Amino acid sequence: MQTKEESAMKSNVWIKDKWYYLDSSGKMLRNTYTPDGYYVGNSGAWQ
Repeated sequence: MQTKEESAMKSNVWIKDKWYYLDSSGKMLRNTYTPDGYYVGNSGAWQ
């Protein structure tokens, strides 16, 4: 998800009014807690 204009990978993304968290390798987290304590469900969206 890195573009030429960005110097770092994205760690979270808003898509259609839902928040998703990406780990340091760019993988979307699912069914777990993010490092900042939020739960993301099976779809990967913040609950």
